[in-house]
Amino acid sequence: SQVDTAVQNPTGSESEKNVLVQVQEAQRYTFYYGLGFEFQTGQPSGGAQGKTGVSPRVSFEVSRLNFRGRDQTITFKTALGNLEQLALVNADLPRWFDNPDWKFSVTGLYDKTVEVSTFASQRLEGSLQSVETLNPASTLVYSFTFRRVRSSDIQLNPAEVPLLSFPVLVGMPEISYIRDTRDDKLGATRGTYTSLIGGVAASYFGSQTDFSQLEVQNSSY
Repeated sequence: SQVDTAVQNPTGSESEKNVLVQVQEAQRYTFYYGLGFEFQTGQPSGGAQGKTGVSPRVSFEVSRLNFRGRDQTITFKTALGNLEQLALVNADLPRWFDNPDWKFSVTGLYDKTVEVSTFASQRLEGSLQSVETLNPASTLVYSFTFRRVRSSDIQLNPAEVPLLSFPVLVGMPEISYIRDTRDDKLGATRGTYTSLIGGVAASYFGSQTDFSQLEVQNSSY
């Protein structure tokens, strides 16, 4: 959680000096608490679905570092309110099979959201992801997502909803290639960031619909 460094005899004339490093180990458990309000603007007090556009919100999160003594992190996050209920569980394994070039994570998510002017939705999702570092600039990401979305209280004309936006059960593997040669990820002045993401949803993977997607992104500096 904290690292302090100091040079021995900093004003001395020695050509070589000792650097003292003092570290403080982070707590294994971290807790976050939150209490507040959330609101949706542009709606009368009653809302299109008979619900108010203002709601109290309570949030809680706990993280466990260095789980099993292997630098693994377990996180549980939840939020509760009239406009959104959220629960998320995530596990990160930074050295999968004790290999520094592989990372693995698994995530479970439940989200119930009310858009007071349009619809309410329930989303249940599970995903697996592994990341392979090919070299300092190139990364491959392999993932599989299983997602079910249900909607209700729809305040839109069905003809206005795009075909691929209808609620459905989707199982989809994806593969991503990322190449990042930027000199600074936050304030880049030269280099490029390129990502190529492809995925296929099919009945073989438990999906109720078949489709493919491809996304290409590039930023040059």
